Amino acid sequence: MPFRRRETRFLILCARTDADPARVRALASGDLDWRALRERASRCGIAPMVDAALKGAAGSADIPAEALQMFEGAYLSNARRNETLFGHLARILSACGQKRIPVIVLKGAALVEEVYADRGLRQMVDLDLLIQSEHLQAVDRMLDAMDYPRVPEDGKIKAPEWYAAHHQHLAPRRSRDGACMIEIHSHIVGAFSPVQLPIADLWRRSRPARIAGVAARVLAPEDLLLHLCAHFFEDVGHKPTLRIPSDVMETIRRYPLDWDAVLSSARAYRMAKRLYYVLYLSKEVIGLPIPAAALRTLRHEARPGFCERMTLRFLLSKAMVVPKSGPVPSWLLEAASWELLQPRPAWRNFTELGTRIRDSYVQSARLQAAASRFPGWFYIACIHVPWLMTRAMGRAFRMRVGPRSG
Repeated sequence: MPFRRRETRFLILCARTDADPARVRALASGDLDWRALRERASRCGIAPMVDAALKGAAGSADIPAEALQMFEGAYLSNARRNETLFGHLARILSACGQKRIPVIVLKGAALVEEVYADRGLRQMVDLDLLIQSEHLQAVDRMLDAMDYPRVPEDGKIKAPEWYAAHHQHLAPRRSRDGACMIEIHSHIVGAFSPVQLPIADLWRRSRPARIAGVAARVLAPEDLLLHLCAHFFEDVGHKPTLRIPSDVMETIRRYPLDWDAVLSSARAYRMAKRLYYVLYLSKEVIGLPIPAAALRTLRHEARPGFCERMTLRFLLSKAMVVPKSGPVPSWLLEAASWELLQPRPAWRNFTELGTRIRDSYVQSARLQAAASRFPGWFYIACIHVPWLMTRAMGRAFRMRVGPRSG
């Protein structure tokens, strides 16, 4: 999948632990804005990996010393931050162990210890722990006693019932020094997700591990892959998602996955389409080494239509590396990834996406200001016509595919 900007191609190349030194030197020898690149790499969650790639390409006079120092500082800073997070994690896991409460360590901390094996190489935002529902209240009280206060949301602390209805986790907590954020999860997918994933299956297949030097549990490799793919679409529109394809690649390289089990779970949990797009785009963008037979089977299960595949291919690839002021609005990335992946007929998905686009335009303050100056033709040209076109596209899909789901 071609990317025109040299900085973007450089970031994609570095989003793997085995980046080709010759290609790194070739791209780094160009006229790169290293400070902007450092900021983008941090937002994508791969600044320490860029440092590793530059060190692997050491010896080239074309790589500025300032860039080497800048990214080495990012690695060292991340390593110090992760050590702080793992200190808090060891304390919480030990407390849970004393109360005989089983814990599955999710996402960043599990990946750092089990997959990357280098605490400075992968950026972490917070600590995510999966707790069985019968132990949630006990863990909540335990964190109160350990002096991890709840974090206000929208200026106030929400009631536990609100989180139970709207999220898959309890109220986030933060250490007193502000260095560590903690989320206690009861599930790995959101309350409104169309994914049907029985949490008991994950607990049954989880395996023991030592995280932060303390006994804990982690997801089975196949379930870890599913979790990463589900989480990819939660991040779309909110932050760049390049780190997740990187995590997927390192997971596949680290574990001998049972692809039959992966495909069976994706089919049973209504995740085939999500899994297909993440693996397909990861293969296209960073060269994910996925078996061709597995990708073909996923495509058959997902049954992506041509327009859907081209739309999501374009938008989701942009979501991986989109800069802060990217050409594709974040609300459009979020809307498209949500509507086009619903388990509905393709014509209905495009119709719903068109309605959301229309509503977003109507609610935009900037467009409302323009519409107040040119109320008649502006509304027709910029809002009503695109909406009618998307509805027409939806009807065309309906006539073509009939009642079958896309």
